[in-house]
Amino acid sequence: MRKISTYLLLVLVSALLVSCVAVKVPNEIVDEKNVDSPVVEQPIDEKIEKVTLTLYFPDNEALYLYKELREVELPKDSVLAEIVLEELFKGPVSDNLSPSLDGENVVNSVIVSDGVCTVDFKKDFALLNSGGSTRESFAVGSIVNSLCELEDVDEVKINIDGDTNAVFGGHFTLEFPFAAQKDLIAE
Repeated sequence: MRKISTYLLLVLVSALLVSCVAVKVPNEIVDEKNVDSPVVEQPIDEKIEKVTLTLYFPDNEALYLYKELREVELPKDSVLAEIVLEELFKGPVSDNLSPSLDGENVVNSVIVSDGVCTVDFKKDFALLNSGGSTRESFAVGSIVNSLCELEDVDEVKINIDGDTNAVFGGHFTLEFPFAAQKDLIAE
């Protein structure tokens, strides 16, 4: 009797255990070779190379522009001239230099063609970066000299909201492209 009760107890415990385990049985058999499932690709690192940019910023006394080398990662399919402008707007890393440009999201477009880099700024750029001949001179000088450091840029044409004959501040007529302004650079 004792053997039978032990046997029944084991059968009962086994039945309880089996009933607690969930088993999922598919309703239909799926051919895994023909399943249309989205392909999930691993993210690709969009940084393709590191480049060293030569940027120009005024010293703290606003006497000259000084060279600052900056290593940046160049995103895939980016325009190097746009990266130069982004870095100029970030300002210098060195404590001995001052920012030359103010503003965020003030660039409409940047096009490099036949040695000329045409930068079309929004009207806000002119409003934020004018205010005296020295300030305007260093703003234009920083842009022009930094962009002219690029291999494919000899001159820089600055437009304001598409106006190719705009006046920047009260001191710069933007009708013609600017060549590098070496007289602003400290030696």
